[in-house]
Amino acid sequence: MSFHPGDIVGDYQILSVLGHGGMGAVYRVRNVLSHREEAMKVVLEERESNSQAAERFLREIRVQAGLRHPNIAELRTAVRVDHRVLMILELVDGWSVGNKLQDGPMRVDEAFRVIDDVLSALDYAHKRGVVHRDIKPANIMVTAQGQTKLMDFGIARSANEERITETSAAVGSLLYMSPEQIQASVADERSDLYSLG
Repeated sequence: MSFHPGDIVGDYQILSVLGHGGMGAVYRVRNVLSHREEAMKVVLEERESNSQAAERFLREIRVQAGLRHPNIAELRTAVRVDHRVLMILELVDGWSVGNKLQDGPMRVDEAFRVIDDVLSALDYAHKRGVVHRDIKPANIMVTAQGQTKLMDFGIARSANEERITETSAAVGSLLYMSPEQIQASVADERSDLYSLG
């Protein structure tokens, strides 16, 4: 079952679809108790039976729960409703660098500010043993107030967790993957910096 605007899921009303990927969907939701608008991420129902996809989603929740930085989208909570696990995130209203670049190059000063903010977020994550592994323009958002937010830790690797990707499997977005990711080798902090560059 996919969710539609107007549906109530636990304490959240679906307002709109923010995006779909190969593994999950993200919705704009309103908490019916607090009336705060947030983002809700769920694994696509057809992928829930895939144990690796379900484990990756739980790991994403655990990784984001340990990260609190002004340039990283904040995990608000995770809840289970019926048989579905829901990830409730800070709603980032604004534009993605990916969409902005479709309109042409960014101004140099704006690009430097965004890159500096992402470097700050990565420095923070790396010091906590987290490698993002999917740095790309679509995963960098800028709020209406001009604050940069690094998004989507769906394939992030934490130093204190076992690998769930087979050694021969490459993960990431091909156009931005580091050479070691393309070769399905272990990605570390340098891989994130390569992708950002």
